[in-house]
Amino acid sequence: MKVYLKEHKKGDLNVPLIYFLVLTASFIGGFIIYKLGALPPLKCQFKEFTGYPCPTCGTTRLILSLYNLDIVSAFKFNPFMFLFGVILGLWTLTGFLPFFLKKKLVFEISVKEKKILVIVVAILFLLNWAYLVWAGI
Repeated sequence: MKVYLKEHKKGDLNVPLIYFLVLTASFIGGFIIYKLGALPPLKCQFKEFTGYPCPTCGTTRLILSLYNLDIVSAFKFNPFMFLFGVILGLWTLTGFLPFFLKKKLVFEISVKEKKILVIVVAILFLLNWAYLVWAGI
């Protein structure tokens, strides 16, 4: 895998910055809805039907824990989604590089590395699901 800075040309789409803006607006909007007490009770349909948590169960409680600045509980509710959010958040911050350095961050990954990455993510996803079942999330 190669990670390097490349010149950001005028007119290039700044995808990380777009994600940053959308995620920030969603997080702030959700926070406002949460603080107003307007968040409806949410039930996982997969868990209702099977009795087992789905692979993303706990994500709403994870976000609510983050609203209360309880990072430990947020991680416990769904470690995979928590780490995914951290990685996504860090990536979105690279959207600010063109403003300061006139460069963008580029990731080059080979086909073999991509296959390995997919396998690793799938294994972590399944381990996380096993944790959710075990923990009774």
